[in-house]
Amino acid sequence: MEALVGVAERDVVEPLPVETRIAIARRLLGRAGFAIRAVSPDVARDDPWAIAGRLEPG
Repeated sequence: MEALVGVAERDVVEPLPVETRIAIARRLLGRAGFAIRAVSPDVARDDPWAIAGRLEPG
């Protein structure tokens, strides 16, 4: 299974720093058992902060 996470901010009043959003996304994926990996160049072009995770069967 693969997951792709974009870290766009939804709160225009009090946005979190992008570093905080990416740390939260990494932590959520990691605790769910996903191995964090880089996104494809096409995705990175559109969202440089996006991350991906892969969950191996088992």
